[in-house]
Amino acid sequence: MSFAPSITVTVNAVAKILPMINQDQFTGLYELYETTKKYSLKITHKRDKPNATGQIYSRHAVDLSMTTFAVVGVSPEKVNRCYMTFVLLDGDTVDENYIMNALSTWLTASSSANALRIEGWES
Repeated sequence: MSFAPSITVTVNAVAKILPMINQDQFTGLYELYETTKKYSLKITHKRDKPNATGQIYSRHAVDLSMTTFAVVGVSPEKVNRCYMTFVLLDGDTVDENYIMNALSTWLTASSSANALRIEGWES
């Protein structure tokens, strides 16, 4: 199962439509090339081996990057990334979404105030 053939992300109040360029059983890759930038969103899934007690955890990762292309003699290439990995116990249908939603809400509350504090090296 996969997302739609394109994913829309909003960057600085501008919608960017990233078409799917690759999809297999465990990975989806969406990219948009513009004149000066490339936007890339990658979704991956992985199942860990059973731990000592036999529990199996799944990892679900989302990685969004924005590459600003180099301008010869002016500026080097620059890549900014934001990614999250969700590590969830297989079969836990009660609590699995609570922790993801809690972190997302905390980061984006009050116009992303907490994300900006982290970017400012607060811990």
